[in-house]
Amino acid sequence: MKKLTAFLMTLAMVATMSVFAQDAEVAVEENNKKDAWIPGIELSAEWGSRYMCDGAVVNPDPCAFLDAFAAWDCGLYLDLWAAMDLNHFNRPDHGSYSYDNNRRGRAEEIDYVVGYSYTYKKLDFSDVTFDVAWKYFRYPKAYFKHDNPLDTTISLDNLFKNNENLQDHSLKLAATWRYDLKHYTNYGWLEVAYGYKFNEKLSSKLSTKVFYCGNQKAKNSYGVQHDCFSSLELKASLSYAITKNLNATTYVDGGWALEQGVRDVWKASSVSSAFNVRYGVGMAYSF
Repeated sequence: MKKLTAFLMTLAMVATMSVFAQDAEVAVEENNKKDAWIPGIELSAEWGSRYMCDGAVVNPDPCAFLDAFAAWDCGLYLDLWAAMDLNHFNRPDHGSYSYDNNRRGRAEEIDYVVGYSYTYKKLDFSDVTFDVAWKYFRYPKAYFKHDNPLDTTISLDNLFKNNENLQDHSLKLAATWRYDLKHYTNYGWLEVAYGYKFNEKLSSKLSTKVFYCGNQKAKNSYGVQHDCFSSLELKASLSYAITKNLNATTYVDGGWALEQGVRDVWKASSVSSAFNVRYGVGMAYSF
């Protein structure tokens, strides 16, 4: 009788533990579902010696670049980016980038981005990411007010993914095509990025972008009457993880005009040249 009683008590304890385990699994699953709606957020601030775009100098004075990025597990993301002119520079050439002198103190540029990204992870040689983003660029101090591009990107995220001898190395290839919904022009760039991880905290990255202008874009921006590879940008950066969530970065990058017509436009500018360099530092906090 005692053995039977002990057996029944043991059986009851096992059954109770199973119920608790099932309840715990359900609770974890429900929490995961709730957490899926909570985005990962990164806030960053950067100081740059000048403001460059596609290798050309837009503003030769120091600028602050502020960014707030939020991404959900479903692939949706939002981004808000701003460039703040620290010296209130105003271009004297009265060209398409000239600023209204009465609007000092405002952001030089504010970018609003809504995008969706999907990563396919079943390939042996690399994960592949597909990304589409609608962007709205505002220029509060400029005479012309905004741009409205739609970007489509496909990338091979790391070609060293399954190479055991290259676990501290990474190699990314990406291609982006931009269609300007305001000016109806086509524009694109190819990117190659190599990364090396020295240890758990220190890492480096070397990347290059080659920019390509469609016929109308080349004509509107540079007066070139044909499509062309317009410019090249090379960037080297060093990052240090201060904590799990806080990261510091320093960088230097340069831009070269590739097409003769583009080179002439850059050289004719009062703030740019055929070859431009800038450097900067930044901090990013993620949670």
